[in-house]
Amino acid sequence: MHIVQIVTQMEGGGSQRAAIVAAREMRKMDCHVETWFLFKRRPVYENEPDTHSLFPHDPQSPLDYIVIFARLAGRLRKTKPDAVLTFTPYANVLGCFFALLAGIKVRVARQTGLPDENPPIARVLDRLFGSIGVYTSIVFNTTATEIAFSHYPRRYLRSFSTVPNGVSVAKPTLNKSDARKKLGLPEDQFLFLTVGRLHQQKNQSRLFEALAGIPEVGLIVAGEGKDRDMLDALAASLRIEGRVWLLGERSPDALGDVYIAADAFIFPSVWESFGIAAMEAAGAGLPLALSDLPALREVTGGPDSGNALFFDPYDVDAIGDAMRALAFDEELREALKRRAPGLIEPYSTHAMATGFLAAMRP
Repeated sequence: MHIVQIVTQMEGGGSQRAAIVAAREMRKMDCHVETWFLFKRRPVYENEPDTHSLFPHDPQSPLDYIVIFARLAGRLRKTKPDAVLTFTPYANVLGCFFALLAGIKVRVARQTGLPDENPPIARVLDRLFGSIGVYTSIVFNTTATEIAFSHYPRRYLRSFSTVPNGVSVAKPTLNKSDARKKLGLPEDQFLFLTVGRLHQQKNQSRLFEALAGIPEVGLIVAGEGKDRDMLDALAASLRIEGRVWLLGERSPDALGDVYIAADAFIFPSVWESFGIAAMEAAGAGLPLALSDLPALREVTGGPDSGNALFFDPYDVDAIGDAMRALAFDEELREALKRRAPGLIEPYSTHAMATGFLAAMRP
């Protein structure tokens, strides 16, 4: 089976990670899988087999968008795969639409964002295309995401399945001490880690405000994005710049040494549809403090499970309380560490790939 996966931008986000991991697994099942990014934001997956960017940078003008559309349409007509599997809002609407024009019969849209959080144009087109048959099937990444779309028309939901993300944990190459030295981190300070693009969704600004009230601990931030300058300025204004390390974006396969350098993981997002970074951190054995969101409750078992701490992401004091609990309550921290690796057991990469292939059956 020849499959083309289409993702909006090349960068180190969760949807991008899911597409790459799915491609690796489906190749083991004798599928020919290509992954196309509409444009390259950062070169995270340049060396991945059968992975291409249709445009070398973020589009800056109407002409850039026209070039992307033309290249996507032309490649689909030339390649004519058996199926197209799309990830991320714009890739869903553009990839499946141009696949329909190219005569590709199987067009599966992977929903990894919540409808109210998707860009307005993509949201309108997605609802329309899903309702008139541009998508032959829809795949949600959690039940929480499925529920978020439950008010959509019956025609939109006529053919769907829920296939959770597969979690692939990067292996460390160093021990904790050497990893900290390599990353320029202090050896003897308690360090939280958060992973995600520097963006309002990921809520790093409130995390910085909470950190300002806990002088004993530091924070590692792995990610890049448009809020970089704002966060640098905020750290300086809060006088925490000496306790915050913005590492930039790291290849997911290179995150093992970042996970092992940290003592705990904190994830203050204001919305998530799965939270793959949190689950990878759990797989690496880090105790978790998470935003109290439906998807994060689903994948971890929720507050009553004892698998993670939960907090209101809009409440700086609540974020700080969760950080203090992990930093200063060793018994709690060790209990969460013991539970963490087991959280990823239901989320195998093989099961994700198998679910995708089932959704692609005509």
